[in-house]
Amino acid sequence: MTGDTGATGPTGATGPTGETGPTGPTGAAPTLNALNAVNVAGQTPGSAGDALTLDTNQVLEGSAITHTASSADIELTENGTYRVGYNTTVTTSGSASPPVTVSAQLENEGTEIPGTITSATLQSASNTANLAATAIIEVSSAPVTITLNANDTDAEYSNTSVVIRKLD
Repeated sequence: MTGDTGATGPTGATGPTGETGPTGPTGAAPTLNALNAVNVAGQTPGSAGDALTLDTNQVLEGSAITHTASSADIELTENGTYRVGYNTTVTTSGSASPPVTVSAQLENEGTEIPGTITSATLQSASNTANLAATAIIEVSSAPVTITLNANDTDAEYSNTSVVIRKLD
């Protein structure tokens, strides 16, 4: 007949650490979805609220953002979070009589993107103003169209740039 099991003895010393295994393969770089579209030449809107055109895509990477050079429309083709911003230099147009208040804003499907309207008052024909703004937007029903709109016709917009990057 077998007797009862005895008490468990003390735990032994920890053994030596084994060798480090090989490094795994490097993962794929994240896809860059970005646009930097510019228009250096001056343009004066025909009507207040007209979208400014962007004639050159300096950077256009990925598939989430599309833009045809020399057009105003920028399309965001995927749902997600985007950083959108613009910069433009404004002077009075030849027919304007200062003081002139100038402004611009980014729009999403024709509606102002909150926080992107900027304005300045040009006191003389030789004045210039730099208008710029940046916002983070959430797109949940792609595709959507983004434009940079000028809110007056008494000004010329030049050195204009729109930068958009998908964050997720």
